[in-house]
Amino acid sequence: MKAIFKLLNPDNTMSINRQLAHAIGLAEAVVYGALLSKYAYYDQHGLLTDGDWFYSTVEDLEESTALTARQQRRCIDTLIKSGLIQCKVQGMPAKRYFCINDDTELLAGILSNGSKSSCDKSAQLDGAVKQSESVTNGITEPSSTSDGSAPVMTKAHNLFYPNVTTCSNEKEEQDFTKPPNCSIYKTKEIKPKLINPINQSEDICKRSDYSQIIRDNTECDFLIQQNPEKKETILELIDIIVDTVCSTKPTIRVNGEDIPHDIVKSVFLKLNSSHIEYVLDAMDNNISDVRNIRSYLITALYNSRLTLNSYWKSRVNHDMNKR
Repeated sequence: MKAIFKLLNPDNTMSINRQLAHAIGLAEAVVYGALLSKYAYYDQHGLLTDGDWFYSTVEDLEESTALTARQQRRCIDTLIKSGLIQCKVQGMPAKRYFCINDDTELLAGILSNGSKSSCDKSAQLDGAVKQSESVTNGITEPSSTSDGSAPVMTKAHNLFYPNVTTCSNEKEEQDFTKPPNCSIYKTKEIKPKLINPINQSEDICKRSDYSQIIRDNTECDFLIQQNPEKKETILELIDIIVDTVCSTKPTIRVNGEDIPHDIVKSVFLKLNSSHIEYVLDAMDNNISDVRNIRSYLITALYNSRLTLNSYWKSRVNHDMNKR
């Protein structure tokens, strides 16, 4: 056992409160524990800002908890709603700042709810075990009739297969003509083609993950805070980036040419807030008539990584010459 402890490295483990995990969720409790550790570190080294605030990046918290940016956001929202922490985004580049609410009464109440939840789950488990013990192979005990005739085997409820019954004189008709749980349509060749809803769900989750990654890379929330009047335009640019990254087309039309999708996807996943600001500024200064605004924005976003530095340098030189 000692070799196992050495391999796991006890100094590099995290303590999770069991009652807290029952009350708000395991992942949330993991994030809360990681934030408490970071708070203690910052406090010991005198790095807390006014109001006991400290910052932690997405990458830093992912290294501590193994949770993705999307999972972190969900857990942080839960902790904020629970009143355990506060969170704000500030600075340039934007950073996530956290503050641990020192409310012992609130935490004690949450832990108490966690203890009750744990007891309720244990009681339900005991009831399920007793129920399973009362049913032997899915068959109930014979029941005698009032007139003393032969016992009748009744239909039993099976704990593990609730839709399965045994020893019944009833004949239940089963419809084997229904297709599996998926939609079906016919192509022009009258060949059935199945659409698996699981694949559709995976596509939705994949798009949601990319959307969160892109919003984090571009610091979307911070951009909207700094430019509230351009909120709709910023969200439109984010949607265009997500649509392009998740596109199933082999090529994307950029600068009047068909560029391989993988290349465009790689470029778009590297865009940050500076590139979004560049495109916003370019749109403000554009006086020409744009017929296909979506194609124009895709091209502008793609070119932003190549022309960003030159653009701002020319703007600075222009402003200096005015003086």
